[in-house]
Amino acid sequence: YRVTTSDPQDPRERYVTNTNTAATSITIPATVTINGVTYKVTRVDESAFASNTNLKSVTIGSNVMVISSKAFYKCKNLSKVKINSKKLTSIGSKAFYGIKNNALFYAYRSKLTTYQKKIKSSGINTTIRLKAIS
Repeated sequence: YRVTTSDPQDPRERYVTNTNTAATSITIPATVTINGVTYKVTRVDESAFASNTNLKSVTIGSNVMVISSKAFYKCKNLSKVKINSKKLTSIGSKAFYGIKNNALFYAYRSKLTTYQKKIKSSGINTTIRLKAIS
């Protein structure tokens, strides 16, 4: 994690990299607490999981607003992405390029169309399926 703003009214961090490269399932939390300060995790950094061939599923926390370019680039076994955020404003170039074909994305029903457009415009090279979080 890296602190992006330490404003005591709205402390924020971004998820920089995955230290457990053997993990098959990752959850990017909504918040993390460091030295007694609770930070919102608002961004998945560029290339945070790039080329992680063990990763099969990821859950994105409710405070994430940005998935940076190539965040999940060439995670060839990534087949399930659950987006718990209703605040996602940006998905960077090739963020999901090279993931498993027919990957299943979950999002809140009210965000399905918006997120599908963002995923497709990011330059994904596979077919995706979207389902509503129940």
